[in-house]
Amino acid sequence: MLTWVQKLDVVNERLLLASVSSATSATLATEIEATEPRFSFYRHTAPDAPILFISTCPSSSKIKERMLYAASRGIVIQIAQNEAGITIAKRIEATNPDEVTAQTIEDEFKQQAETKTAFARPKRPGKR
Repeated sequence: MLTWVQKLDVVNERLLLASVSSATSATLATEIEATEPRFSFYRHTAPDAPILFISTCPSSSKIKERMLYAASRGIVIQIAQNEAGITIAKRIEATNPDEVTAQTIEDEFKQQAETKTAFARPKRPGKR
């Protein structure tokens, strides 16, 4: 359960590493700064488990910060996948870090049970 939290240097428009920790899904919200926007990468459970990308942008953030984070979200994901070799399985966007709870993370990784039904041929219209 490893977490990388990234922040943007708004003045220089650079991506910086804010922190690296071994947070659990229950403590993840406390690891993310609540006053500034952040991009976080969270590895759920085992070392080979998929990575969750979490984007948080509090409503108290400055307008320039919000615009910069919204514009660079896709680029950060692309860099993480192409240059760093990180496979992002799921994405969560939240306003505040406290919205990213253990239940939210569990719901993202919960396997949806697919019910397959065979194709039902339409019934022939009957005579009247």
